[in-house]
Amino acid sequence: KDINLRNGAIKIFKPPVIGERYVGFTDPSNGVEDPNHTVFIKKNTGEQVALAHGKYTADESARIHNDLVNYYNKAFNSYEMNAFAGGKFDETIKNLNTPNVAPRRSPEGKYVLDKRGWYTTPQHKKNMLSGLEEAVRKHLIVIHDRETINEFDALTTMPDEDVPSVPRGLHDDR
Repeated sequence: KDINLRNGAIKIFKPPVIGERYVGFTDPSNGVEDPNHTVFIKKNTGEQVALAHGKYTADESARIHNDLVNYYNKAFNSYEMNAFAGGKFDETIKNLNTPNVAPRRSPEGKYVLDKRGWYTTPQHKKNMLSGLEEAVRKHLIVIHDRETINEFDALTTMPDEDVPSVPRGLHDDR
């Protein structure tokens, strides 16, 4: 299979293997202040196999997400639904008939079957980032992208906060 790498916006670390399962997630944006970020991993190993990153529209981000879903054997997938960019991304994903989109989950882990996409709340963010450092350190997830590691390194939990964040001026899209 071939995939359009969109002038370097998409990086393929490992091509798909017939019969393997993959999962993908996109943090879309409007492409102005904040970059879009998409990551795909091999389901049974947690290894990062592809990413897309850059400042482009939510529509283009959805097209890239859809292309990667189909490239990676119709990967199980989801995306952040916050703000205008998330809504535009969702609309495009529906129009593209992207397969295997996960239903939304509440912060408690319950499925919200009539909604799709991930709506990030402080509790979701805490749940999502809990154990990330240990998973990377123990190679339970394998990251091939240096910028992703740098972004992970910038995450800290301030003494008066409950949720990890990055210092002002940095991004937490990866």
